[in-house]
Amino acid sequence: MASSISGQWAITRAANYMTSHSNKISASVARLAGNTKFASGADNPSGMAFAQRTRSNATAATQASENLQSGQTVTKLAESAYSSIVDILSKAREIASQANNPSYTNDDIATAKSAIDQLYAQIGTVESAATFNGTEILGNTDGFTFQIGEASGSTLEIKSLSKFTDSVSAAPDMTKASDVSTAISTIDTHINTVMGYQANVGAWESALGYVNDFVSNKSAILQESAANAGNVNITTEMSSYVNNTIALQAAQFISAQQNQNAYSVLNLLK
Repeated sequence: MASSISGQWAITRAANYMTSHSNKISASVARLAGNTKFASGADNPSGMAFAQRTRSNATAATQASENLQSGQTVTKLAESAYSSIVDILSKAREIASQANNPSYTNDDIATAKSAIDQLYAQIGTVESAATFNGTEILGNTDGFTFQIGEASGSTLEIKSLSKFTDSVSAAPDMTKASDVSTAISTIDTHINTVMGYQANVGAWESALGYVNDFVSNKSAILQESAANAGNVNITTEMSSYVNNTIALQAAQFISAQQNQNAYSVLNLLK
């Protein structure tokens, strides 16, 4: 009777070991297959929550970097538009300077004025063409707001990108020789005004570059942190898998041996 009880106890214990180690092996396989430390929330609830939160922050930082790149696109388009406007005004000044010549008649000056008018008209064309996602950039009083962090209030707003034609509606008057010098001076003022706009947007470009460098580094750091917090340690997990597999095989061997002993006893009793 004692021998029977002992044998039954060994079989029961082996069965318990098989169940336990089979579950551990399944968990290891799940962690390795999913490249995660957590087969389920029960493994480590707080650790899993931290890993998910860190991963979410890393994703937000990555998106923030992309948003900042969009912001840089806005400033680059504005800077390019201002540069083209300065080129237009410089050409207008060149024509006005040519007209500041005693040999020019009033008709010649009128022709120069017509050319300058055409140049000034194209400034509005450039401004209208400077758009981002279908929205005009210059003179946009609402500005452009970009999310640059995890918190809802972590935003960056680009505004005050002035529109030249909001303050200057037409080229300077130039109908006779005495008007030419004044027109040249006015055009010079216009050039300086747009160059001031250009300097302002250039400062935006520079600042956004520094901010984007930080946010890009932040994204990389958070991604590494998220990986450390949530990704499985393959070496450790494989070691656990192998150990549990050996333990399972040992339990299976003990169970098989006990079952074989019981079968042999039954044969002797026949």
